[in-house]
Amino acid sequence: MERAHAQDRLEATQDYVRRGRNLEHLDTESLKRHWIAALTAWFSHRSQETTRGFDDAASELGLRGLVPEELIPREIAAAMQAEMDRDMDDPEAAAAFEQMITEYLSREGPRH
Repeated sequence: MERAHAQDRLEATQDYVRRGRNLEHLDTESLKRHWIAALTAWFSHRSQETTRGFDDAASELGLRGLVPEELIPREIAAAMQAEMDRDMDDPEAAAAFEQMITEYLSREGPRH
């Protein structure tokens, strides 16, 4: 699953670079704040637009050698964990999560 996540990150970064690195002009502290705002927007309302904003900021951070996941504020991490816990208690949400895992694993291909 880690390999599939890395592949998704690579593809998102390639897309971001192809589109011109619109966040390149931000200094690192501004970029970090932008990423947290994009994460918050995505967590509140998951859409193609918020996903792209979140991915673009994560891509720019990655291009600078920073690890976006290390920047997640504790309250957002706690809210995300609570959502995952609730989802595991909901049979439909658990099935959707299982489907997502299956799709990730199928993209990884056979393991050796």
